Amino acid sequence: MCFQSGQSIMKKLEEYKWICPDAFVGVNTNVDGSWTPCCAITMNADKNIKSGDTYDDFHYSTQMKKLRGAFKNQDLNYLKKTCSECIKSEKDNIESLRQVSLKKYYKELKDKKSELENIIETDCKPTFLQSPLLMSLGQGICNLKCGMCVDYLSSARKQESLQLGEIDKNYPSSKVNHPKKFEEDLDWILNKCIEFVMPMAEPLLVKKSFEILDKLDKNKNVLVITNGTVNVDKFIKYAKDFNYVNIAISIEGGRDVNSYIRYPSKWETILQNFDKLSEYKNFDVSFVSTMNALNIGKFTKMREDIQDRTWGKGNIIRGNAPWEVSSIPDDVQEIYLNDLYEFGDKSLIKLIEHRVYNKENMIKLMKHCKRRDVHRGTYLPDVFPEWEKYYEKA
Repeated sequence: MCFQSGQSIMKKLEEYKWICPDAFVGVNTNVDGSWTPCCAITMNADKNIKSGDTYDDFHYSTQMKKLRGAFKNQDLNYLKKTCSECIKSEKDNIESLRQVSLKKYYKELKDKKSELENIIETDCKPTFLQSPLLMSLGQGICNLKCGMCVDYLSSARKQESLQLGEIDKNYPSSKVNHPKKFEEDLDWILNKCIEFVMPMAEPLLVKKSFEILDKLDKNKNVLVITNGTVNVDKFIKYAKDFNYVNIAISIEGGRDVNSYIRYPSKWETILQNFDKLSEYKNFDVSFVSTMNALNIGKFTKMREDIQDRTWGKGNIIRGNAPWEVSSIPDDVQEIYLNDLYEFGDKSLIKLIEHRVYNKENMIKLMKHCKRRDVHRGTYLPDVFPEWEKYYEKA
């Protein structure tokens, strides 16, 4: 139990120049089973927090103590190393995962704000967890081969990469054998969490997702990010009795753009599932997208194709260099800026205006797409004609 000793005044969230709740009440298990406080952090210092570790091993590790201390003491030089993804997003005027997490304590989680401040002050074991993301439970199971994804997050994409010779049979498996102690930790996590994020890659294909929903307290919020191509009837059966379910359906643009990048998704299936889920009052359904080199100038057409259905933006692709916006050539940049001016998103306009072109990554992107086009029988310039000259030279 946390408690505030002495007569010192507890520091408020707004008094910190740069603070992230996830360092104190967040937990994530990566696809290899290792522990981190969130899915965006870089934790290489001191020691790796392994898949065999317990939650307590993770929370009380030297690495986590140093991270929490850096936030409490505002050691921004250290945080630049661990939290570079959020720093980059905020520099680009794009809402970061840190900002998304922090904003909740002034809105839907405002009744937990003082409790969080006390956890930060006392550096105790969390009395609650915000949004656990246990990616290791997803086992990398996914039915799509999204271009901007990575092979360890999608079994279908991994199989295609094997067929193309991009990886070999020694590529790391996403199958995690958690120790028995993990089930005890999982029960504790499910009990302490305020909201639960269903395991990825594609949560509606993960058996463990439904086992968790079956025993999870129905007063807790459920968050799910799905590609929208899997039949939703089973999910509705397990989720319809929860008070609040936030459902983000990932798309990369309208019909043609999404079908190309999120191959082999079917657009009509996605719209049908969106509409079926939207029939339930406790389901808050929206589309989200990554912002990547191919789709970022296609959002005006997307708006036409999704009609009056809600779109809630999403994340910028980082860590998959060919798909980052730096791969966009100057002439394509102008075309995409014209679209974004029409679309009216100032943050995306600024992002593209200030992107630094990387020709080497552009060539890698075109080669990546060309290999798959030959394999799939698709052709990138049919959907992205502005890239044709770069595609043909790759």
